[in-house]
Amino acid sequence: MFTITSGQYVNTPIKEFSGIYYEHQKTIHFIESHWNLITYLNLEPVNQQMRDIGESYKQMKGLCKRHFNQTSEYCQVPLQLLDQLIPMLKDTENDLITIINNKRTKRAWFNAIGNVFKTVFGTLDEDDSKYFHEAINKIEHNNADLLHLSKEQIQITRSTIETFNKTYQTFNNNLNILNDNYENLLSTVLDSQNTTAIKLEINEYFEILSLLINEVQNQLNIITNTVLFARSNSIHPLVISPNQLINELSSTVSKLPDSLIYPFPLNNEEAHKFLKITNIKTFFTHNRIGFLITIPLINTEKYYLYNLIPLPILNRNTQNYQFILPSFQYLAIADKRNLYSPLENLNSCLELGELYTICYNNNPLYYLNSRPICETELIQHPIILPKSCELRTINTQIEIWHKLSTPNTWLYVLPENTNINLACPPSTPVNIKLNNTGILKVISNCKIHTSHTILTSDKTTHESIHRHVVPHLTINITHFANLYQVPMPNQTHIITNLKH
Repeated sequence: MFTITSGQYVNTPIKEFSGIYYEHQKTIHFIESHWNLITYLNLEPVNQQMRDIGESYKQMKGLCKRHFNQTSEYCQVPLQLLDQLIPMLKDTENDLITIINNKRTKRAWFNAIGNVFKTVFGTLDEDDSKYFHEAINKIEHNNADLLHLSKEQIQITRSTIETFNKTYQTFNNNLNILNDNYENLLSTVLDSQNTTAIKLEINEYFEILSLLINEVQNQLNIITNTVLFARSNSIHPLVISPNQLINELSSTVSKLPDSLIYPFPLNNEEAHKFLKITNIKTFFTHNRIGFLITIPLINTEKYYLYNLIPLPILNRNTQNYQFILPSFQYLAIADKRNLYSPLENLNSCLELGELYTICYNNNPLYYLNSRPICETELIQHPIILPKSCELRTINTQIEIWHKLSTPNTWLYVLPENTNINLACPPSTPVNIKLNNTGILKVISNCKIHTSHTILTSDKTTHESIHRHVVPHLTINITHFANLYQVPMPNQTHIITNLKH
C-alpha cells in the first residue's frame, strides 16, 4: 500500500488481495469472575420505633380522655393533627412492605412478611437466603464489621447498619425526653390547676411526638429509596458510599484469585466508575433488607478487538471483486498473540472509556497455534491462502462507502473511476479521482460529494490510536480463486457487511 497525502485528506489505495480488513476497535479485558459484597439493614429498630410511636400516641390520647375537663382545650388540635400523621406514617410503611412483598398487604409492621425470604429485585433463591442469613448472624454474633468468605468470593459488611445507627440513637434520645415529658405532664395535670403549665406541657409533648413521627417517616422514605434505587441497578449512597465501596474492595485484593483484578484502580478518584459497572440485587430475610453488590473481576491479559470487514479487491484478470467472508463479526486476539476468541456481537460488553472495554465471553479462548482458523491465519500474513478461508466473488457496479472507527475515515470500493469533490470550508474545494479499493481520511468539517453519495465528516474530532490490520498476501489470487472459490453470493450481502 502507498499513501497519497494532501492538506485536507489522506488516501491509501489497497491493491493487493487482503480478503479481510481488520478494523481495530478497542482494547478489551474479559470478565472471568465476580466479587460479591453484601451489606444489610436490620428493620427491627424501625419496627420498635413504630410501636413506640403507637404506644405514645395511645398514652397521650388516653390522658386527654381521662382528664377531659382540664386538657380538652389543649388536646383537640394536636390530636387532630396526629390523627392525620399516624395514618400517613403507616401508609409509608405499607408502601415499603408492598415493594418488598411484591403485593399489597393490609397488615402493619414488617412482621407481616416475617422470616420468609423475598427477592425484591434480582434472582436469588432459598439456598442463597439461608446462606446469607447464617453469614449475617455470624457477623452480628461476633460483633464484627467485616466477614470474608474467600472461597465464595463474598464479603459481608455492616456499613449500612452503621449509617442508620446514628438515626436510631437520635430517636431513642428523643423518646426518653418524650417519656420524661409525659411523667411531668401527668404530675402537672394531677397536682396543679395551672392551665398555662398544662398547656405548655401538652404542647411540648405533641411537638416531640411529631418530631419522632417525622424521624421515622424520613427513615422509611430513605429505606424505600434505597430499594427503588436498586430496582434501577443504582446504589443509594446510604447503602454504601463510593468511598466506602473503595475501602471495602481494597480489603479484598489479597483474596482475589490469581490473574484477576478489579477493572479500575482502587482509589477514591475512580470510585464513580465502579458504580457504573456494579450489579445490585435486593433481598429480604428474617426482618433484614440485604443488598448484594456484584463487581466484575477481569483477567489481566489484554486483548485487541477487531471488527472483521470483508475487503473486496479487484481481480484484474476477471474484473470481479474478490474477498473473504468472515465467519463471525469480531475477533479478540491476546496481546501476547497466543490466544484468541471469536465474538458475534458486543452486547455483553461494558464501555469503560474510548478504547477500554470489558466483556463477558461465552465463547472459549483458543490457542492460536493449536487451533488456527482463517481469521487468525490471515492476520499472520501467510504466503498462501488458508484452505479454511471462504473466498467470495462479486461483480458490482455499486459505489460502497463504509465508515471506520477512526474519525472521519471511510473504506471505499469504487468499481469505476470516481470523481470526488471535497469541500472543507474555508479552504477551496478540491477534486480527487479514486477507484477500486482504499481508505480515505479527511479533516474535520468536510463534505465528500460523488455522483451517488454525500458524506459528512465530524465538525470536531479527537485523535485516537487504532492498530488496523490489512493482511499482506503474496499469492496468485487467480490460482487460489480456482481452487477455493464458492458460488457468487447475493451482491446485497457484501454491501450489508460493509455498510452495517
